[in-house]
Amino acid sequence: MTILQKVQQAKFIKSLNNIYCRLMPCENGIGVFAIRHIPKLTNPFKENYNESFMLIEIDKLTNVDSGILKIIKDFCPLQDKYYIVPKRGLGVIDISFYVNHSLQHNIIINKKNLNFYTIRDIKKGEELTVDYNTYDDLVEEYKNNE
Repeated sequence: MTILQKVQQAKFIKSLNNIYCRLMPCENGIGVFAIRHIPKLTNPFKENYNESFMLIEIDKLTNVDSGILKIIKDFCPLQDKYYIVPKRGLGVIDISFYVNHSLQHNIIINKKNLNFYTIRDIKKGEELTVDYNTYDDLVEEYKNNE
């Protein structure tokens, strides 16, 4: 084994300390569930790529294939007349895109860095949820930064 391979393996093993969740079936179809205890104020998706997002108006998507449009509708928050979409395209959708909505949510989104954080300790087996209504402010943030 080369030195590079050893370094890559060590980096991978270390990254496992930041894995907290997995996808599982739930009453909403698919949800994100804790596979171990997640402490309060933890980013449960720390190992995910730090994606950049942009706004796209609904009327810009009128000629998009219906299958692709369904992906956008299923995974990208819609606020006002804008979808919040990944700048690098739909191929970068990760586990965090499967977080379901709840008014009794246990994670929030940081509007500055777009990372999720737990607002309390989360037990193993518990579903992670966010209040989708909090995405409203993100549209204004993006409009001001574009």
